[in-house]
Amino acid sequence: IPAAKPTITKQPVSAIYKEGFRISLMSVEAEVQGSGAGELSYQWYATDTGSVADGVALDGETDYYLRLGSLDKGTYRYYCVVTNTFEGEKTASVTSDVAVINVVPFTIASVDEYNQFATAVCNGNDFAGITVSLECDLDFENQETEMVGLYTRTSYVTKCAFSGIFDGQGHSISGVNIKRYGEVEGSNVGLFGYTLNAEIKNLKVSGVVSGEAYVGGVVGRCEKTSLS
Repeated sequence: IPAAKPTITKQPVSAIYKEGFRISLMSVEAEVQGSGAGELSYQWYATDTGSVADGVALDGETDYYLRLGSLDKGTYRYYCVVTNTFEGEKTASVTSDVAVINVVPFTIASVDEYNQFATAVCNGNDFAGITVSLECDLDFENQETEMVGLYTRTSYVTKCAFSGIFDGQGHSISGVNIKRYGEVEGSNVGLFGYTLNAEIKNLKVSGVVSGEAYVGGVVGRCEKTSLS
């Protein structure tokens, strides 16, 4: 009995991401049935052209999912070969579709996109080596504004710094409303709460920013950062 050819039931999915964001897991689902069904294995490949003829196997990527992390700007193409091994040596394989990942420059053109950016930094994405560009004026209309970056000190220090380049391109962020008080929350307060090895340029900020210590309209805690 020969090895049965697997069937792919879910193909890897193409997607577009902004530079600096972690890429979601890419995955494939497959099954094998009937006589000749054995054990499934996986091998992921990268291809520059989109053709499986020039694919290069990715070392260690032998699960049903592919973990990519963060990628630089550009276009990336991946596919998976699923192999059924029957009786230890008989094999049959199937190749998935090629999924395309496009990583585009990080731009902010709305309050929602600003909030996504601020949340990403506070979740530990420092954007080191990445330029974030403001594409238009933003108005928070005096609504509570999320800080970009965080530095708090209790029995231990919690810190999430912005370490990239923020280019306002001459635009303004107005109606900012940041009010932080208390022993923990009241320090290191600003539109950018904490920056490290960063650059902020061509940006105008207006609104209300208040706290108890290390308070700035643009940056609260500023380490090795250029403001221009």
